Amino acid sequence: MGANDWTDEENDLLVADYFEMLKLELQGQSFNKAARRRELALSIPRSEKSIEFKQQNVSAVLDARKHPWVKGLRPAKNYQRSLENAVQRHFDGREQDSLQELPKTRLELDEEGEGYIAPPPSQAATIELTKPRSAVRRAQKLDYAERDANNRELGQQGEAYVFQLEKQRLEAAERPDLAEKVRWVSQEEGDGLGYDIRSYELDGSERLIEVKTTNGNRETPFYLSENELRFSKDVPERFVLVRVYNFSEGPLFFELRSPLEQGVSLKPAIYKAVPK
Repeated sequence: MGANDWTDEENDLLVADYFEMLKLELQGQSFNKAARRRELALSIPRSEKSIEFKQQNVSAVLDARKHPWVKGLRPAKNYQRSLENAVQRHFDGREQDSLQELPKTRLELDEEGEGYIAPPPSQAATIELTKPRSAVRRAQKLDYAERDANNRELGQQGEAYVFQLEKQRLEAAERPDLAEKVRWVSQEEGDGLGYDIRSYELDGSERLIEVKTTNGNRETPFYLSENELRFSKDVPERFVLVRVYNFSEGPLFFELRSPLEQGVSLKPAIYKAVPK
């Protein structure tokens, strides 16, 4: 370690404060970055300018993970491995608390009670799409209240994460005009449209996003309703499915474009009974 290198203790203090700012920002609460830097300087023997640059380094670490970062602290990519380790320590340290605060994902059924289960893309994925049958051969007793409470809360948290991420992406690309137009339509207009967030590409074309969230890893299967699948085919050039995973530990995500069956296996998960 060089004489001017940041210590683990200094990195940990700065990272903890950074994530507190990010939490406030995602909650829509105001805070003063300069005042917080002055406060940090009382515990970290560094200049405010040095602290600000290190905060921008944290933004770069998070940006590389496709994680939201604090607005106004643009990523500065010349950072040390010790800072990456500090960010990982923060995620590791909050894991147990986060797992208690956030609901576990339950995947018995999708939101509408009918649809497809789709594992995320991998080299070993088998591409298949089978339509649901018209009659049910057996029944299951499910705790719908528990399922709804858990899945909807986690789903809303994932949508809020992607909503903020989209606004931040457009602002970082110097399109604040488009960032202002991003809408969380599942909250403003209700479910059933086939997507959750109306955002934009940099050229101004619509980007209609369906969000699927889990506390599990990348390989955790997820449910896709028939309406969502149909919508993805109706507007293939605009539809984007954002799969958010590892949510409680530190969200990561990947994107799927239409046609979805080129990236995942689509298999019937439940059945719809139609009286004859």
